[in-house]
Amino acid sequence: MEVKCLLLLALFLLLGTHGGEAQPLVPAVLTFGDSSVDVGNNDYLKTIIKANFPPYGRDFKNQVPTGRFCNGKLATDITAETLGFESYAPAYLSPEASGKNLLIGANFASAGSGYYDHTALLYHAIPLSQQLEYFKEYQSKLAAVAGSSEAQSIINGSLYIISAGASDFVQNYYINPFLFKTQTADQFSDRLVGIFKNTVAQLYSMGARRIGVTSLPPLGCLPAAITLFGYGSSGCVSRLNSDAQNFNGKMNATVDSLSKTYSDLKIAVFDIYTPLYDLVTSPQSQGFTEARRGCCGTGTVETTVLLCNPKSIGTCPNATTYVFWDAVHPSEAANQVLADSLLAEGINLNRSKNPSSSGSHAGDVSLAVAALPETTQSSEGPEALPSHPRAASPPRRRRTRAAAAATRSPASDELVVGSLLFLPSHRPFIRSLPLSSIPSGEIHCIPVPDDACCYGSLDNWLFLMKSDATYWDRENAASRFKPLFYKLVVPSSLDSSPDSLVTVLIKDDGNYSTVLICQPPVATDSSRQREPLDNLFDVAFFDGKLYGITIFDGLVIIEISGSSGRKPRIIHRVRN
Repeated sequence: MEVKCLLLLALFLLLGTHGGEAQPLVPAVLTFGDSSVDVGNNDYLKTIIKANFPPYGRDFKNQVPTGRFCNGKLATDITAETLGFESYAPAYLSPEASGKNLLIGANFASAGSGYYDHTALLYHAIPLSQQLEYFKEYQSKLAAVAGSSEAQSIINGSLYIISAGASDFVQNYYINPFLFKTQTADQFSDRLVGIFKNTVAQLYSMGARRIGVTSLPPLGCLPAAITLFGYGSSGCVSRLNSDAQNFNGKMNATVDSLSKTYSDLKIAVFDIYTPLYDLVTSPQSQGFTEARRGCCGTGTVETTVLLCNPKSIGTCPNATTYVFWDAVHPSEAANQVLADSLLAEGINLNRSKNPSSSGSHAGDVSLAVAALPETTQSSEGPEALPSHPRAASPPRRRRTRAAAAATRSPASDELVVGSLLFLPSHRPFIRSLPLSSIPSGEIHCIPVPDDACCYGSLDNWLFLMKSDATYWDRENAASRFKPLFYKLVVPSSLDSSPDSLVTVLIKDDGNYSTVLICQPPVATDSSRQREPLDNLFDVAFFDGKLYGITIFDGLVIIEISGSSGRKPRIIHRVRN
């Protein structure tokens, strides 16, 4: 039976206790691909595939269109926030891509591009091969700014994101008789996956060691695809979805092969097929009301300057309830859900030998983020992160905010970052192994009684996890979850002997989330704090305090007293 391990790692921004500043979890983010991640490169090209005009960007910072194919933030923008960046990496062709702005990365993506260079050439976009050439230029510019040694460190430690393939099918293969009459979709996907494999090899040769690649979305559920290929039906086009699933399966197998070829390469497929398909088929469960058409214009065919423009008739006044912004691209609200799903799924390092058809691997390591109070931050970067009030978020849609780095001790920086983002493969759990001796950053699976459970450790934190209890749908919580303990934390800050470690657990009984403070074997329930179910969805220990994170971005801080010879107890509680 396949073992599925989920490790929930919640790390918090420093709240002034150490006098230092939180740092991003990676030195830079470098992005390649198509319109799903283009932040403005096409603004500087002679192409009709542009988004630097209203109504694009109307919900972005200062309501200014930047070239993003969205009303607001892209999923990669949210990823940058999650990693702790205060500004977004600039579009490489923009004037902002110079000087110190290059230290946090660059975006080489171009709308209309894909794995197949001919797709980009059709729309006068930047082919993926040229994006790689620009990356070489970037390396030289970075060395001039940071010095050769520091530049190499940034290149090796950065997160690389590749998001492509949808344009190859929707904007080329399906409408190009020179392709669909000479090769099957299966053969075309083989060609694309081969190009992807070569792209990864080139990035690796240029220093990339951490790569995340997105799967294809459910192509047949894009409003434009339904209009063009649905033959009058309002439902998703199954043929296109099957092509996407087939491609995703091949992508997963290729990633498995690449990880074996390059032993020091950390690479994972981010499944966007499943969460977007779920949004389209069950929008109400996430607080959306419209999933069959985009917000811009009629929402059935509009995208880029072609119909989605300042003169578009029928553009919706509020995009937060729409899954799609235009007929191809998700809205910011949907991008938030996609980003949350990726964080909940995590960066998969224990890849399955039999990847699922949706594009996700069955074994994964999860990274959850903490919802911290909104703060106003100044930035001199190329594009400061916008701040959005919580009230703008629909109540049933979970909005998580940026996770942060751990304490900035030189001895622990490399360990914490490495453990958080790229944990080693899981190891068998040894029942006789003392909890205090589990090595940091390792995952120890429990074969019985439930192979969906696992222990994981990070420094002095220990987690006991149930895969189906990481998050819950508020509406269905009472019926979906039976009483269970799903997290255990071993804090190092309390004065306890290794043989009687203080533990903190959450119990969900369908109506309340109960935090239990225990010290086995002295006590099994020495102190408790009950929170309504709509509040707590995660806890973590940091500097002697228990932080409870709520589903509405709230923060519950519980101080615990514990010392040798005394039972631990809750002594103070603060809510924001």
